[in-house]
Amino acid sequence: MPEIYLEIFYSPRAHRNAADIKNYILYYFTQREVNSFLKLLNKFEKNVCVFPLLYRKSSRNSKIHRAILSKQLSVFYIVKNS
Repeated sequence: MPEIYLEIFYSPRAHRNAADIKNYILYYFTQREVNSFLKLLNKFEKNVCVFPLLYRKSSRNSKIHRAILSKQLSVFYIVKNS
């Protein structure tokens, strides 16, 4: 297991998108589905902190990785050295 864990920084756009998704799920479904969404994001964060190159690179841009969290949800991220 690696001893270095990377820190995750979200862009303002990513925060807005996550809040919009959460609000959408809560409006059309229940808190249970919101919790499931948040659990998926949390699991993604833990994986990426330890293994930043775990997910495949995007076919459109080789700097961007795409993590498919569910059939309906993908997260795009960039790994930086600093």
